[in-house]
Amino acid sequence: MLVNVNQTKLVKQALSKLIFDAKSEVLVDPMPSIVHSTGLAPVQVKTVLKNLADKNELKINKAKGTSGQQIASLEIRKNLFQHLMKLAKEEFNQPATQASLVQANVATPKVIQKSSAKIIEKAIEIPTPALPAQPRPEVIAVLIDFDNIRGSQIRQNYTLSLEKIKQYIQGEGIKILFSDAFVSPDSNKQKYVNLLWDCGWTVISCPQKIKDKDTVDMKIKWQITRYM
Repeated sequence: MLVNVNQTKLVKQALSKLIFDAKSEVLVDPMPSIVHSTGLAPVQVKTVLKNLADKNELKINKAKGTSGQQIASLEIRKNLFQHLMKLAKEEFNQPATQASLVQANVATPKVIQKSSAKIIEKAIEIPTPALPAQPRPEVIAVLIDFDNIRGSQIRQNYTLSLEKIKQYIQGEGIKILFSDAFVSPDSNKQKYVNLLWDCGWTVISCPQKIKDKDTVDMKIKWQITRYM
């Protein structure tokens, strides 16, 4: 089977990021992420993975997802796993002085109830001492709580573009190294997962901890410590 060398390199780079995030030899349903990060067509990615499987560098397992659709999981063999982890550490372990972390929060619009009398709210400008200019970070990670975004949009009746969040940051000349979207069991539905993948976000599923409590905040804090 003839496989393009550059395509193989791109797929391995994508795999290195995924196993670096997961810290596991097993990747569940990695195809959407690989296709998005490499820019290759799904058939090209499948050809590369099949070639790696033929070389016994990984094993492709197929199973049915929660919605009945067929998904593939990859079991990375030891030698390839070590090679990919080495690549990931070389690429992603940036010096602390060159990287910072941004956790995206959704601003809640202020709603003023109108009464029979007109209410005029005027901001009082208070002079603040000038702060020394901070160096612009070269590389950042963006983490979002998808449930907060979805809930705010429903309550306040507005739409937030998941693509424009990243475009705005990149428009400032800042490179986004990681972009993670954390979802609770309530939002862990195929339509939301597909939407996030399509917009370039890595979806991190957070299980239920106790009744009416999810582990999103705890997962975000844990992920921050990994990126710092």
